[in-house]
Amino acid sequence: MSRVAIKIRPAVDRPFDERLRAHGLGPLRRSRLRELQVNVGRRCNQACNHCHVDAGPHRSEEMAGEMIDLVLDVLRARRVPTLDITGGAPELNPHFRRLASAARALGVQARDVGYAGLKDKHARTRQWLSAPGTRLLYEGATISDDHPAELVTIMNSADESVTLAIDSDTHLPLRKRYTIHDPKLNFHRDEAEVYGNWHLVQGIQTPYTVTRYTNNEMTGQRFIHAVTYNQAVGDEKFNATVNWNPLR
Repeated sequence: MSRVAIKIRPAVDRPFDERLRAHGLGPLRRSRLRELQVNVGRRCNQACNHCHVDAGPHRSEEMAGEMIDLVLDVLRARRVPTLDITGGAPELNPHFRRLASAARALGVQARDVGYAGLKDKHARTRQWLSAPGTRLLYEGATISDDHPAELVTIMNSADESVTLAIDSDTHLPLRKRYTIHDPKLNFHRDEAEVYGNWHLVQGIQTPYTVTRYTNNEMTGQRFIHAVTYNQAVGDEKFNATVNWNPLR
């Protein structure tokens, strides 16, 4: 049996700063801490195969209240502008609301990055997403209009909310429900839209059936037979031919 001796020479390498300069880069400088991500636990109401932290109902690890206080101390001392709260399902941690509320009271933008499952009303939704006090909650799997769906709710500081039911297979919206406080009547009003009969039109998914509800009562239904996007409109369409005078 023969033996072979291999001599390994240490690599002669230049310092990291020299390599950066050779490529026209550096020196590297640490900038201000702009975002802090905190994992508050691995408990979740789902057990997804793709979950990179192996979260699930069987996991019991969660951040204690003392550590939540430490996170708030760091936010206060370092003046971090953004806090990402993740998990698991962050909402299942009993200290989640306290952390989010206290962070926002410090002027920090607190975002829920949970995996517990993820003009007019559209403009209102965009306003809610960026407004102080807004909460983004994943409410798990359900059945919406005979389809498996995932529920996501956006809630503002006035407890007004919009809930989206998203088809688990196609990822298209099935139902959109708003809960809005009516100041005139001093009660909350529910408005909902249900989408169905989706067609791919010129690369755009389009619902051919839209049903509207107010306080669970159907108020309107629209059936679409054909849709065309980006169709040119002739100048004659903008010529005013009405001679009716409303003042007469």
